[in-house]
Amino acid sequence: MRRIGMLIAAVLAIGSSACGGSGNAADQPRSEEASQAMDDSVEGSCAEAYSVDALARRAFAFDGTIVELTEEIDPNLGDDGSGIRPQPRARFEVAEWFAGGSGDEVWVWLQRKAALGERLLVSGEPRWGGNPLDDAIQWQCGWTIRYTEVDADAWRQATAT
Repeated sequence: MRRIGMLIAAVLAIGSSACGGSGNAADQPRSEEASQAMDDSVEGSCAEAYSVDALARRAFAFDGTIVELTEEIDPNLGDDGSGIRPQPRARFEVAEWFAGGSGDEVWVWLQRKAALGERLLVSGEPRWGGNPLDDAIQWQCGWTIRYTEVDADAWRQATAT
């Protein structure tokens, strides 16, 4: 029974680790670079369509550069021999917080390929609920994009309170 519960939690976490690129993203303010497909996610499999306005509802959003990459098994998924694979996790040096955090660095579970030194605009949710950065996981489908000043300005304006 515990294995079934963990499997359901894993599926829900991955499914609700929402993406948002299948909606009306074309009419949102975005740079040409950000408009190009940059993730490995499947169009149409996103829980919420990306929009700059919806960005204000994300638990966290920041401008950061990857300074460390690891592959880990989320301890909440357990390691009971069921074939759970390690997932990428990155430590970011944060240049600017738009929402949900403070400090110079943050660890985030990734749902995309990434490289050391890559600068991204990252947004997402706590993977298992709780505070914004509790097991923070970045969202795909437009919610995490390569950094450009145009997009950073749009994120800054969308999250200003």
